Amino acid sequence: MDDEENRRSHSRGMVIETCDKCESTFSNKEALNRHKKIKHPDRSIEKRHQCKFCEYSSDSASSLRRHMFTHTGEKPFVCRICQKAFTKKGNLRTHERTHTGEKNYTCEQCGTKFNFSGNLQRHVSTVHEKRLDYVCAVCKASFGQSGHLKRHMVIHTDVRAYLCEDCGKSFDRVGKLRRHRLIHTG
Repeated sequence: MDDEENRRSHSRGMVIETCDKCESTFSNKEALNRHKKIKHPDRSIEKRHQCKFCEYSSDSASSLRRHMFTHTGEKPFVCRICQKAFTKKGNLRTHERTHTGEKNYTCEQCGTKFNFSGNLQRHVSTVHEKRLDYVCAVCKASFGQSGHLKRHMVIHTDVRAYLCEDCGKSFDRVGKLRRHRLIHTG
């Protein structure tokens, strides 16, 4: 069996694509390619500006300066309201919308408004297009968002990472712990 066949498995007639770098699973080749482009970009091309701490390189000196923040920990752009800091000015501007409630992105299909373009894109993809690109490698269940797949994965383990400090009971989700804590406060 070659690598391509190894990366594909079949369940209920659906082809599952598996990332050869991190073993994440996807419902189709397009979703796998999007994942690889974002999570595993090709760094093999030599660029003019090389980071002295890692393999990162860029044609842009300003991109290299921004990248250096990942090594120095410097975050020069600070929110005036909550003091949260960012490495990029654009990320600060985006963050500020959480305080203003500004929602500039509207779904053309249902009119729902969003404060971030990524939230609108995720909404369209999962609600209107019903895309289920994230596939559980264990049971082949499909999800529209990576976070939903991560939350699902706890059913395949016995990990209960959220502990009640009052009684010692543990939970697999923070929401379950919050609901449980009401018995101690109410």
